Amino acid sequence: MSNRTITYARFLGRVAPYTGVQKADLNDDDKASLLSFFNRALRNIWETARWPEVCTIESRTPASNIIAWEQTGETPIESVFAIYDVDPHGTVAPNLQSYDIVQSGVKLVDEDTTTGSVYVWYRHQVPDFYGDDYSNTETYAVDDQVYYETSGEYYVCTAISSGNAPTQTAYWTKLSIPFRFIDYCVTSAYADWLRQDGQASKAVLQDRTTVEALYKELDRLERDEGYQTDVLVKTHLSNYNNT
Repeated sequence: MSNRTITYARFLGRVAPYTGVQKADLNDDDKASLLSFFNRALRNIWETARWPEVCTIESRTPASNIIAWEQTGETPIESVFAIYDVDPHGTVAPNLQSYDIVQSGVKLVDEDTTTGSVYVWYRHQVPDFYGDDYSNTETYAVDDQVYYETSGEYYVCTAISSGNAPTQTAYWTKLSIPFRFIDYCVTSAYADWLRQDGQASKAVLQDRTTVEALYKELDRLERDEGYQTDVLVKTHLSNYNNT
């Protein structure tokens, strides 16, 4: 598994030339469209497979038998695949724990499991890239997001901040995505750009390129990295028509 990541500025630099407009010349409407296309593409590929970069097995401690979707100091959970009584990486036959999905999180069915830790196999929440332009006169709370024109990146606030530029890592974290997602996001966003521009036939051809980018990464995941993962099969176009 690669720990390499890529940021929004890199995506924008890759996709802009396809549109016929250089990155520096994109107007506000262009940027808004590409951001929307990027977020949609990111969610699509994020949920297509159990990518090792975004699907983790971790120890979690339930409170009143509930593992909350968001726990202080922990990565937020988007969906759960399995819960084990012990670490499955170091155990030959870990026991699966029964659970129900409730509004606040995952509720363990075994009422005796009130304080002990369990191991949760889950998908991280997909990041949503959004935020107004950063202002050095504003006070930002934890989890606020901004766009910083100087770097062309999106940042999330990690400590109450006023007058601290987003590049100051004591207050901000730059949003990024797994490196393996970039080709899919670029080709998918360009297909949507063509579709928005009324170039439906070209968009369909670009959809095929998007699917090829997806399966290239799935093949690399299995052949080169040795991962076996369930895949949610859906075409870019069919998914588009269902939104």
